[in-house]
Amino acid sequence: MQTIVGRVVGVHALKGEFKVQPLTDYPERFYSMKKLFLFRGEDFITSVSIINLRALEGKDLFIVECKEFTDSNAAKSAVGCLIRIPKEERVALREGEYWIDDLIGMSVIEIESGSVLGKVKDVIRNGGNELYLIDGFDGKEHLIPAVGEFIKNIDERACSIYIALIDGLW
Repeated sequence: MQTIVGRVVGVHALKGEFKVQPLTDYPERFYSMKKLFLFRGEDFITSVSIINLRALEGKDLFIVECKEFTDSNAAKSAVGCLIRIPKEERVALREGEYWIDDLIGMSVIEIESGSVLGKVKDVIRNGGNELYLIDGFDGKEHLIPAVGEFIKNIDERACSIYIALIDGLW
């Protein structure tokens, strides 16, 4: 299993460079990477060898030049790909921090009643607080802010997130 650390979001110029949006709290990791492993969903597409990587000023993006893409048409084939790394290459997290990949699929349990409400489908980064997208067993999707008011405990061993609900949240 790999961890997602970025996404190819576009082509830059004509010589095969492409734009990468980091999807990690540690974007500086890209400066030490020699290769990028590109996936569409869970399917491995290709790996590319980095020749040059630089930050795009004023944006949360990197520009990547690689050996394998020599023109913009070749680079276009990578747009939309996810960049993944093996789990053993992940940065060690501090207490109370979690990898998004580890949260996805966790059961969501209402802490007072013990009712299992659904499973985490995705984590949405919206600038302020992250939102957990829950695929509810009621057939609906729900957004829960990832803040202490609602998220009471994350038990990685039990693969469960315990939440407190307020009126109108579910």
